[in-house]
Amino acid sequence: MLVKVEAVQSARSGPKFVRVHSAVGTVVVLWQGAPQDVGRERHVEWSVDEEIVWMENARLSTVGTPGLWEDGDRIVLRGQLRLDEGGGAVLDVAGSVILFDHADRPLPDGVDGSWVEVRVAPDNVTAWPYEI
Repeated sequence: MLVKVEAVQSARSGPKFVRVHSAVGTVVVLWQGAPQDVGRERHVEWSVDEEIVWMENARLSTVGTPGLWEDGDRIVLRGQLRLDEGGGAVLDVAGSVILFDHADRPLPDGVDGSWVEVRVAPDNVTAWPYEI
């Protein structure tokens, strides 16, 4: 996903957070790129260190378009959910694939291919820049 990287205030010794602006929304996330990337456009991959727990942090969406935004103390990722045989899930947000594990209880029947919203803690969302 192509994003514009903007600096945000952060503790000097702590993790580096940036605000990323994309075609589907804007959020503040952990940054794994170089400091000189701030102020530039970069392609990024996303990682989320949080499991999908159906009806706690994930549910069906009434909107069938990708999205990325902040809602209170959560980041919301809206995309199409795909399930794999290994017990994982993939959320496609505007062509960016985000891998998730899901908690011990299974996801409900019929959610494969559905539009869902997943709400996660900002500290668990990381953007990793890459070159094309």
